[in-house]
Amino acid sequence: MPAPVPLRTPLLGPFRHGFSLRSAQEASDHAFEAPGRGAALAAFAVATGLGEVRQTKQVHGATLVEGSVSSEQTEADGLLSFPGGPAVGVRTADCVPILLADRVSGAVAAVHAGWRGVVAGIAPAAVARLGSRPGTILAAIGPAIGPCCFEVGPEVVDALVDGGAMPEDRRFANGRSRAGKPLVDLRACVAFQLEKSGLSKEAIALVGGCTYCDDEYHSFRRDGAASGRMLAAIAPNS
Repeated sequence: MPAPVPLRTPLLGPFRHGFSLRSAQEASDHAFEAPGRGAALAAFAVATGLGEVRQTKQVHGATLVEGSVSSEQTEADGLLSFPGGPAVGVRTADCVPILLADRVSGAVAAVHAGWRGVVAGIAPAAVARLGSRPGTILAAIGPAIGPCCFEVGPEVVDALVDGGAMPEDRRFANGRSRAGKPLVDLRACVAFQLEKSGLSKEAIALVGGCTYCDDEYHSFRRDGAASGRMLAAIAPNS
């Protein structure tokens, strides 16, 4: 079975980019773990025109590195690339994938943000590292677990509010699960942070839906250790 066509957004039209979908070719969670390895990565590279995609060892942190000097052993959850540099990507299976692009300089970033990364402000940090005015930056927030399914403990909500990722008056905006636990919209938290960083609402696109609800996506919370990973990647413009 051929890999599905990656998701794209017109907002990032001038930039080669894509968010992969679940595929029968992705036999393990290592399908996208090494550049040049696996049928899924090869199909993604052809479909997006990205070729080799630099990746890192993701650790649910807030470290950003330049893709040109990174390796698969580099512990980081965000990669930046500047004109003349490589395509960069992150792997997700419920966490939020974010692709950033500076429409003036051509620089880009790929960011993996679980709730800890959101609390730590990895997305705003990537905006700052791109090195231009925030008003020139575009953002695509990809498929992630949605507020319908992201059940968390109250300590997570407290951390998001205290970390400035969620306004106090939005603390329980998504209600509670059947078990009585808070439900969180992590993608909305990222969008809120990006807007606070200077991006306009029109410069932020939501791509895809809830990874837990829809089996066209991988979901670690739904499938556990059997879950695969999806790749979100982007290349800088010259």
